[in-house]
Amino acid sequence: MLRTQVSLDEQDYKLAKREAAALGISVAEYVRRALRGALPINGRPRWM
Repeated sequence: MLRTQVSLDEQDYKLAKREAAALGISVAEYVRRALRGALPINGRPRWM
């Protein structure tokens, strides 16, 4: 796993932290899952 850094505004961070806590996961895991949901499947662009 690689490490990276992202900047979030305060409101987005608070919401992510709250959602992560509700799921029983870290903010990092919450962001990883959100990113996986936004990335194209098998490297193929999503049709819009």
